[in-house]
Amino acid sequence: MLEVLRTAKKCVAGNMTESIEYPYVFRWNRLDRKGQHCKVTARGKLNSCRIEFEDGFVVITNRNALRKRSSTKEPQATGSRR
Repeated sequence: MLEVLRTAKKCVAGNMTESIEYPYVFRWNRLDRKGQHCKVTARGKLNSCRIEFEDGFVVITNRNALRKRSSTKEPQATGSRR
């Protein structure tokens, strides 16, 4: 059974609230969609999900293909990782 997720996420930066409708970036070079913004519309078993791109194209893919979209308003983390 698929679990339907919210289509928009809220991002709080200081006192300003911004709505990000496509909070993920497609990272695999499949279907020539690498780097395009997308949103998860449903999650399934075996790490699969249904995603929708900004142009309305829908695909079922592995969730490893997605990364959180970086916000330009958040400062970059500095320092070493342990």
